[in-house]
Amino acid sequence: MDQALLTSDMGVALFDEQGDLTQKVALTFEFLQHCEENRQVTAASVDKLADAGIIEEWLLEIGRGEDQEPLKVNGLYRINEQALNSLNESTLHGLRGGPLSMAYAQLFP
Repeated sequence: MDQALLTSDMGVALFDEQGDLTQKVALTFEFLQHCEENRQVTAASVDKLADAGIIEEWLLEIGRGEDQEPLKVNGLYRINEQALNSLNESTLHGLRGGPLSMAYAQLFP
């Protein structure tokens, strides 16, 4: 049975003779698992920040030189520092750890 992605000599074996993932594929799979785990942690942190009401739309315009309209970038969001600083103690406590770290990191210039 062919165990490669391609039928030419450029193919990469997916499984070894015992039917297990090859080392290269196993490492790729492990990397993708870590990416997904990190994506879920990030999404949960963003949800908590949004629930706290401290995320705002970021209207960004990039100058393109004389006689040209600035480029408007849509779909960006940022932490509202004033809203973050005015959170009550209970809400701030609920953001400890990842969400609060993410908020402060986003505020760095």
